[in-house]
Amino acid sequence: MREIIQKRLQNISDLDERRKLRTILTDVFETMVEYNEEMYRTLENRIYSEIEDTRGNFYIYSSLEHISNVDPISKFLYPMDLNDLHMDEQNMTLLAEQISTEDEVVLAQIFMKCSHLKIQEIIERAELYKGYIQTEENLHEVKISLKICTKYIKIIENLYQAFQLNGIEWNTIYCPYAYKFVDVVLHSKPSFHKDENIKEITVDLGEYEKYKVLNMIPMWNVKATEVQDNSFPVPAKDRIHYEHQISLSELGTEHGYMIGLHNEQFSYIKRYPEELIIVSDASEQKSWNLIQILHQDYEQKKSDYALVSNHRDLGFIGRFSSVRGMIIRTRGEIMRLIKSYDISDKFVFKDLKVIKESVYEGEQTMNFNHFIDDQIRLYTLKNILLLQFQPLITDDFLLYDHLSFLVSEIQMLFPEYRCVGELV
Repeated sequence: MREIIQKRLQNISDLDERRKLRTILTDVFETMVEYNEEMYRTLENRIYSEIEDTRGNFYIYSSLEHISNVDPISKFLYPMDLNDLHMDEQNMTLLAEQISTEDEVVLAQIFMKCSHLKIQEIIERAELYKGYIQTEENLHEVKISLKICTKYIKIIENLYQAFQLNGIEWNTIYCPYAYKFVDVVLHSKPSFHKDENIKEITVDLGEYEKYKVLNMIPMWNVKATEVQDNSFPVPAKDRIHYEHQISLSELGTEHGYMIGLHNEQFSYIKRYPEELIIVSDASEQKSWNLIQILHQDYEQKKSDYALVSNHRDLGFIGRFSSVRGMIIRTRGEIMRLIKSYDISDKFVFKDLKVIKESVYEGEQTMNFNHFIDDQIRLYTLKNILLLQFQPLITDDFLLYDHLSFLVSEIQMLFPEYRCVGELV
């Protein structure tokens, strides 16, 4: 509107008339134009803000920390397995007895700072390495082997089950550190009695020793907590179940909450900004196990290992299509989805190809949603959707994990294909 007024004024040759008209238009129309523009911006912001990201409170952040640096009062990151904090004490007490009575004994778990391709190579070679068990009396040399540690992977799978129980849309959990632990398995048993106290266990991985990092714990913003009903349960509308009220004011309304897997007499949950309503057939007050997804509202302390997440910034179009459940399976949709994730700045999406085969040699990625079964489509009959990326960095040991996460998300959109990623 301002441009139109300015253009009309320039067409008036009489400068005195132009001055008078400018004064009139400035006093009357310019104020009206500014008001209309401000109201338009307000309406636009209101429309954009009404469509929220449905996963906004359930983004998962993860990192890796040395056991001595774990903050026991942290308000953001917690160990994926709290037992890790006391792992050495428990192992040293029970290990001697396990060696004497059990066939397969896991001496320790080790973080391997390398790509998942290198870990696959190590496991597939199935070599035996030297290990040493120091007791109060002797130093015993043993043979040990390595296998993938599945403890943390099972924890992620349990979180998926919790998402399903709570009816929350699943987003691929990006915890790459959880996939880089190996179990040290005792291959030859030493000759010492079960009452002999073990003081220390060391291993020598030969050419792979440079990847070994000890005493590391994977961390994430998921916390299990137990809460009590705030008041006596009230009958639900069906007069069969009861509503249990849980206030979130003390726990924090900015976090995401889910009911845990191990709750008896649980039917479903209703969410409100300030409280949770748990519907159950229990007529008395009781405590409930909740899963708290902690919100990142402060600057994370510096660490040798990057804080990674499945956070995404969809923009208005992405949020709108997510709410409406519209999936447009096009090249442009794939590019939009890739660019919405924080880790997308590490790649340039180059191309995609459909390969009319179910076998792909030299696969570089893994599926982070491998525990989700497709009981309709046969795996062996799926064509391969090959997604090619150009890396912008090359010295990151998580590079193939970043790629695997993006491909795993695309796999959720294209279940009729087997999605594979490739660096070019």
